[in-house]
Amino acid sequence: MEENKIAVLIDGENISQNDIDCIFTEIKKDGRIIISRLYCGVDNLSRWREACNEYSIKIVTQNNYVSGKNTTDSSLIIDAMDILFDNVVDTFYILSSDSDFTGIIMRLKEGNKRVIGVGEQKTPKPIINACNRFIFIENLRPAKSKKSTSAKTKAKSKNESKSQSITDLDDIIKEIQDIVSEGKIQVSRIKEKLINIHPEFNLKNYGKTMKFSKFMEEIPGVKLTLDKDKTTFFAELKDSNQIYIKGNETESKKVKAKSNKNITPIEEIREFIVSLINNSKDKKINIGQLYSEIKKKYSDFALKNYGVNKIGKFIALYGNQFKYDNDKKPNYLMINL
Repeated sequence: MEENKIAVLIDGENISQNDIDCIFTEIKKDGRIIISRLYCGVDNLSRWREACNEYSIKIVTQNNYVSGKNTTDSSLIIDAMDILFDNVVDTFYILSSDSDFTGIIMRLKEGNKRVIGVGEQKTPKPIINACNRFIFIENLRPAKSKKSTSAKTKAKSKNESKSQSITDLDDIIKEIQDIVSEGKIQVSRIKEKLINIHPEFNLKNYGKTMKFSKFMEEIPGVKLTLDKDKTTFFAELKDSNQIYIKGNETESKKVKAKSNKNITPIEEIREFIVSLINNSKDKKINIGQLYSEIKKKYSDFALKNYGVNKIGKFIALYGNQFKYDNDKKPNYLMINL
């Protein structure tokens, strides 16, 4: 695998030098740092010198010639564009909680670069959502540093950050259930989808230190299975004849298809789907065509009668009995032999 080359650009007016140890430890897990620069005014230079010497960070200083204007922001943006055009890195780490960098982050992504943001939980949503991924410094700090903060300050910052920057855990769980209801899926893909939707997603935001696969075991209505090599986890609904809906609390409730004599049994529809696939030339059927054929065959058919609102979710009720031609962009349905 090709090495991931990284540029680290630090907003020294917005990031504490005391956090550089834990931040750089995290970044080094992602690849090799080939460019690291600090942008700060001359007034803040003295507090940064030791950290810059230890981590070989190049210092870029500017005088703020106009009161209230931070010229170091402009220097960081200009350098980021230069590095982009030089095309020597794969990933940019922007260390700041300042929403002024939202525009340059979007531009770097347009240049086909991966952008990771690092900042505190007070960071505004626009810059978080602009990044491919966003890391909260609070989750990187050693436990000792976290304890040193007063209980009052912690409670205040926690409440503010939860409402401003961190997606509610109930919403995360519901999204996981929605993803799994579309069909059997690799657990790592679920995490990727969540980070695409919520770049700040990290279990530590919710006080959880477990692996993501362990967290998945707690999701109501979802079960995990291992592949044949026992190395990869997959997630699917626990019961192919039931779907699970998240309630207000952590417990779930099962929702069965409405008990109405006029509703076609789900097993009968399964047999019809199997016959359509077996009678097709390529042993597969277009999903849109399948939906039309079911409605043509069963005049009473309605997705809501089975507790779902999409044909993909209806197919997911059968568990792993069927499979798609392409998990990312499914067009055809086949029998999972």
